[in-house]
Amino acid sequence: MPLVVAVGLTACSRPPAEEPRQPVPPVSATAATVSLAAAPAAPKWSYTPPNPGPDQRLRGPIAGDSRHVLMARFVDPGRPREAFKQVVDVVDATTGVARHVVEIGFDVDSCSVAGNGRTALCAEQDLAGRFAVIDLETGALTRVDDGIQGSSVVDATDDTYLVVGLPAGSEAGTRVRVLGADGGTVWDATVRGVQLLPGAGVVATRSASDSGRATVEAYSLDDGRKVLSRTFDVARPTVAGYAGGLVLDDGRRAEIYDSRGRTVAAAPEGWRAMSSTALLATSNGRVPSVPVLIHADRPEVAAFSPNDGAQLWSRALPDAADRCGRAEGVQGVGTKVIVSLPVQDAGSCADPAAANETFDAYTGEPGPRFRFGPKDQGVAVGTDGTRVAVATGSLPRTLAVWGQGPQPLWSREYRDRFGGMVSVRSFGDGIYADTQRVL
Repeated sequence: MPLVVAVGLTACSRPPAEEPRQPVPPVSATAATVSLAAAPAAPKWSYTPPNPGPDQRLRGPIAGDSRHVLMARFVDPGRPREAFKQVVDVVDATTGVARHVVEIGFDVDSCSVAGNGRTALCAEQDLAGRFAVIDLETGALTRVDDGIQGSSVVDATDDTYLVVGLPAGSEAGTRVRVLGADGGTVWDATVRGVQLLPGAGVVATRSASDSGRATVEAYSLDDGRKVLSRTFDVARPTVAGYAGGLVLDDGRRAEIYDSRGRTVAAAPEGWRAMSSTALLATSNGRVPSVPVLIHADRPEVAAFSPNDGAQLWSRALPDAADRCGRAEGVQGVGTKVIVSLPVQDAGSCADPAAANETFDAYTGEPGPRFRFGPKDQGVAVGTDGTRVAVATGSLPRTLAVWGQGPQPLWSREYRDRFGGMVSVRSFGDGIYADTQRVL
């Protein structure tokens, strides 16, 4: 497929000699994994908790980075009528050895490690929805008893966390809170139409009025400040993200904004934003490194500079006869972007499959191509910069690594120790299945 390099997006373009393109420093949407070239002969390590007992319920990694992974478990204290202890182990990601055993005091729903790697925030699975901050270097714990019902930790910056849940006493809207590394509240509100954009640096909301107009607002994850408010003459404008900003599209024109709400550029005629909602409903889902748009009139995608809106590249997509509508999606994995296209399964669009095309975010160089069946529960797990690891299926869960060929380079099947479904995920440079570090 030919590579097309185009001009900038600015409304009042000057000749290129007067307006040199700003360089775009590469930003990785997720950490690069270790090399995926060869299948592992054996796991790098299998986790055994300190003082293991027969009545411990151990969950595989629930959060982590390249230095630490967090394992949640219940521990039987061994004394009659005494409740199980809820524990999070801070484990060395290289060796698989526990550095700290933290008695967290509640059943953990989700955790996230801050971008600076110093702390992690965990949310409670129970109705109380309490939180706890763990210092990953010392194991010190800070509890936050002012919780949110049904809360989950969905994003983190260097030192803040985004938590969403249900508002107390109300079925309308979503409770949103940004917490600092000390557990203190930065911003707390009940809003309608939350648009999750992990990695964009903002949380967006989209609400429609009775008149059919919609308002999109964006709030900074750093300080909770409202950085953007736009009202559109359509009920459902598309809200998409990239690493450091968002794209808003009313069906007529897509506009690119940075995480401070400043307009970067308006896209040329015909370029449309792609939703990232479906692809981000996974543990590994992140927005792409740069804005990636799809053309409304031809099978083509393009990436644009987050600095000045200049078009970085464009690539033709397969003009497949089995395409099902225009429900495209995009996500970022490393410095790759994965564009997902709905296609027929068994000759029908009733329950479509997903055809996935991988491109380098900055050059447009084509990468692996792979499909997920409608029941595959497929998710891209990570990339080493050349190959892409994907997880599919349920019993067993399959980890497959794709290169440029029509078949995976290799694959492995995983079940938990009871024969059930396992979670295959990546944290930092590692890939994990159940309580094993696979790579």
